[in-house]
Amino acid sequence: YLTFLIKDNKNNVYHNNLYPCDNGKCVTYDKVCNVMDDCGDGSDEVNCTNNFHCGTTVLDLSRVCDGIVDCLDLSDECNEQCSSRIIQHKGIEITALVIGIFGLIFNTIATFDHVFKLVIECDSRKAFFNMSLLTIMNLSDMMTAIYNIIVAGHNIHYGETYCKEQFKWLTSSTCVALGMVNTIGFFTSILTMTALSMARATSIYFDSLVRSAKVNKKYVLKTISIAFALVLVPTFISIAPLINYFEDFFVNGFYYGPQNSLFIGTPNKIKHLSILKGLL
Repeated sequence: YLTFLIKDNKNNVYHNNLYPCDNGKCVTYDKVCNVMDDCGDGSDEVNCTNNFHCGTTVLDLSRVCDGIVDCLDLSDECNEQCSSRIIQHKGIEITALVIGIFGLIFNTIATFDHVFKLVIECDSRKAFFNMSLLTIMNLSDMMTAIYNIIVAGHNIHYGETYCKEQFKWLTSSTCVALGMVNTIGFFTSILTMTALSMARATSIYFDSLVRSAKVNKKYVLKTISIAFALVLVPTFISIAPLINYFEDFFVNGFYYGPQNSLFIGTPNKIKHLSILKGLL
């Protein structure tokens, strides 16, 4: 083997502190394993215990499993030490699936029962209004149940591969639609329970008047208008993030696909600006 020595003219001594790179270049040993590609081919960072390799990218270990994607192949966040699923724990997955199935069955039965009573049995305004709101609550709970079933199903479908497929899933039309369904179902249920509580509290003071009042077409239209408002507000909340005017309030990042090496993962607006500024 040949040993290369460098003369230090100042101290008149010879020393060997050069590391031979695989591409024929030499760097000093203080540049080896410093989490920087000083050789140009990454060979000065090979077999180092203080960094992480993904392709030609070298990362400090503190940037691995930190929740921020730095590697084009997502290997810094999808590996044996860390990974992710739509639902992290198997027990929660099974619970969501069971609750969703039973919730869908029981709320479907309750909806048909309430609709039947609305048409056949509810003569007084109080009974008609209460039964109408209960029907809306059943429908909103059905939406939440459907959401649980589909999310649990996709969690089973993706399994351990979800981590690598997460951005494809999060930007899919299915995920967007599920988000809207869950938002509409949740907020409709909350608003309907609030309206039902207010109606029952009011009926305490006007019980005799409300109990004797009969349902007519005008009251039916009034109830339908209230029901429409209870659904319209949550619907607007669910579609607001999809409106360009509001995107700065809701969009957390952008995904450009696995082939874009400039914007890796889902960089936010600040990250975009810093990357573009570095190119100038």
